Order: sequence, then structure tokens, then C-alpha cells
Amino acid sequence: MLNLHQVAIRYGNTDIVTDISFALQPGGSGCLLGASGSGKTSILRAIAGFVNIASGTITVRGHEVANAQLSVVPEKRKVAMMFQDLALFPHLNVAENIAFGLGKWSTQARQQRVDDMLALVALPDIHQRGLHELSGGQQQRVALARALAPKPDMLLLDEPFSSLDTELRQQLVMQVRQICKQENVTALLVTHDQQEAFAFGDRIAVLHDGRLQQWDTPWHLYHQPINQVVAGFFGKNSFIPATVTNIEMDRATLATALGEVNIETRPDWRNGQSLALLVRPDDLTMVPNNVPQTVAAKIASVAFMGAYNHYYLHPHATNLEVIVQATHEHHYQPDDDVYLRLQPKHNIAF
Repeated sequence: MLNLHQVAIRYGNTDIVTDISFALQPGGSGCLLGASGSGKTSILRAIAGFVNIASGTITVRGHEVANAQLSVVPEKRKVAMMFQDLALFPHLNVAENIAFGLGKWSTQARQQRVDDMLALVALPDIHQRGLHELSGGQQQRVALARALAPKPDMLLLDEPFSSLDTELRQQLVMQVRQICKQENVTALLVTHDQQEAFAFGDRIAVLHDGRLQQWDTPWHLYHQPINQVVAGFFGKNSFIPATVTNIEMDRATLATALGEVNIETRPDWRNGQSLALLVRPDDLTMVPNNVPQTVAAKIASVAFMGAYNHYYLHPHATNLEVIVQATHEHHYQPDDDVYLRLQPKHNIAF
């Protein structure tokens, strides 16, 4: 349905994105994930036809819609866009907003499509309401209904949930994904929220400084990140120095300030090589007493996270800060001395 090949976008003399390549299958859900300034919205707008590309190609349904010399106008791409500010028309009621893109349809077909769309987004019988009478979540669903009404092949979503509270945002992300699957609409969401990306995307593009770091499934991004940039996007992670001390067959022993770790080796690792070991909060446990294979540490601060706490600790005789996830059966306080045991579950080093 969608294919980007070595796409570059430039504003004046400034490169916004470089060498972006990925593809989405029909009916698939994708995400562009990155911090502000990573280029994700520029890519989305280029797919929609609002931004020209400097090089590369964009193909929709097998038809080239953009290259350095060509830019098919947005209305001929059969691509819908749901904007961050929703862009609903305040002087029109709900039904008129949804029917706005159906000008060439017959009156009866327009009315039926509006009915179908409101039923699809679980908002029946609000046809005549003004936008000021709707909650934020209802306005989001009206905007979705309007985007889907003309039966586009693809829906582009530019952070449309960012202004909503956390619980409502999580609900709508799942609902929009389900509706797109039900309608067999290919969807591409721009977000800076990793949980939102995990909930929505079959595949996720991690962007950093205008470059695509990894295009992969959520599982692979979390368990097999290609570099530290990707690993740093997902969860509260620490990177601690490690040295390869022994390689046997397909296993390597790493020496760290938190103890030795035995993980799967890589072909380019050598004895004595310096690495960065990824340590996630669930890779560490705290114990009150000094027992074998633990190191002393002091608790710097505690963050209440609901079902668990995050403890920020400084291991003694190091300049490291690591994070431990622990349930509420622990009652440690800042400045408490504890002992850390490193038990990596992810076994990832760079």
C-alpha cells in the first residue's frame, strides 16, 4: 500500500530527513516514533502531498506519487489525514462535518455514509449537535469518522490524541486501530509516546535526527534494538560500561561494576573490548543484606508508579545511576543503603 524509498526532505538548505525507506502492507498499522525535531511529521506530510521531497520516491498502491520532480496533488492520492488540532469546522454540525468530503455523492448515499460512520465510532444520534456540545473524546471520533467517510485507502494521523488525558488517549488509540482494521484502512500514526506506538503499530519506525534507526515490530524493537538510540526509546533504561573478558562458542562473559554477566556473543566482539550493557529496571533486584553476587548501593530517590516503585540508585565507588523496579512489599527510602543483584533478562549490549 505504501512504500518510501530513500526519501529525503529539505527545507531551504536544511536537511530534515535523509534516506528514509519503509513499507506498509494493505490494512497494516504503522507508527512514526521520535522526539520533536526527528522529522516524523514532515514524512507524514510528504506522504499526504503537503510537502515536496528532495530525492527518493513515495509509492501508494503501486503508483508513484512523489519524487524529486513529481508531486501528485493531495486530493488525488486517496489518502486521508487526521490533524493534531482535528481541523473540524466549528460552524458545521456533526453530520455536516462528516459529509464534508462527500460532495460528489448523492444525498441519500451521503446520509447513509454519515449514519454508518457515526455507528462505526459509537456515536449514533448526534447528527445535529454542534461541536461545542461534544467532549474532547467525542470530537476525536467525529474527526475520525470524517477522515474515513470518503473511503480512503490510507489514513495518516498526526498526533491527534496528544491533547487528551492519559486514560482517554489509551482508549482511543485502541479504538482507532480496531476501526481501521475493521474498515481495512492502512493507517500511519505519528507519535512521541512509546506506549501509544506499541498499542497502535504492527510496525514502528524509530526516528532520530532525521534518520530512520529501525523499522520493526514492537517485540523486536524492545527485545532486539539495533542500537542504543532505539533501546533508549523504550522504558527507563541504564547503560553501564562492560568489558568482554572471555568468549566461548556463542557466549561471552562481560565484567561490569555490578558483577559478571554471561550473554550471547556477536561476531565482532573480542576479548578486552569495551561495551555498553543495557540494564532495564526489571534486570536488577534489591536485597537488604550483603550476600554473594551483590554490590552495595545507596538509594538517591524513589518514584511512585502505581503498582510498583522506581528506585534510582548509585552503586558505591561508581558514577553510575541505575533504576530498579520493585513492588510495594519493599519500603526503602532515599539515603537507604541496599545491595544490588544484576540478573539480566534481556542480554543486550552495544
